[in-house]
Amino acid sequence: MARAAAGIYLVAGAPISWTTWAWAGVLAAGSNACLVGVSAAAARGWADERWPITIAIHPSRRVALPTGRLQVLRLEVPAHEIVQASGLPITTRLRTAVDVAHLVPIVDAQRLLDRWLVLERVDLASLTAAVVESRRHGSRQARELVRSAADLAASRAERLAHRLFRESGLADFVVNFPVRIAGRVVKIDIAFVAAMVAVEINGWAFHSAPDRGQSDAAKVADLQHAGWLVLTFSWHDLVSRPHYVVAKVREALAVRAAA
Repeated sequence: MARAAAGIYLVAGAPISWTTWAWAGVLAAGSNACLVGVSAAAARGWADERWPITIAIHPSRRVALPTGRLQVLRLEVPAHEIVQASGLPITTRLRTAVDVAHLVPIVDAQRLLDRWLVLERVDLASLTAAVVESRRHGSRQARELVRSAADLAASRAERLAHRLFRESGLADFVVNFPVRIAGRVVKIDIAFVAAMVAVEINGWAFHSAPDRGQSDAAKVADLQHAGWLVLTFSWHDLVSRPHYVVAKVREALAVRAAA
């Protein structure tokens, strides 16, 4: 027998899976403990199992679990927000999304929430209402995420790009620059007109209409055919790797200047 946690033992030689560790953590944590955040999502098959298994206990309690694979979070989860997945106590769909918005680094949280919104595993109105009502640690990040998901799609991402370029000394651009191609007008999100470098910004995927990707690809192809060098970035790029975005724009402008 191998000891997994206080009072919890594993049968020697038995395979140890993510679910095994999750059960060990929940049982060792005691009554009313449950999986939260990405761990609750992983129990549903919504996320991969690379994250530490996070178990919530009541703030008044203290429990020591083995570090590394298991972590304890002192966080109040009302009984009505706890359900089961294959017997494991986990948070409801909405509470899982709310916890991810608060607890997970913003870039990873955006990726996860974007996918869940696309697949309609949670709806934006309910998520927004729950986040707005929250006053817990991480609320500022959570509110930023739901704001960026709500009004903005590409528009908020475009505003992020405008600020990023200006702060980086790349201020010589025109917003929504119109270009006439094959008898129709195409508007470039951000155009460095003299160099004919076009920057297209994509927002959250869940905002996209079914034919959005196809029309975006056609727009890029038309601009390239008309002689524009087209760069496409996402909200994720602007938030998680702004230096990469700036570097790619500088590189494109240098290529055009050399030509």
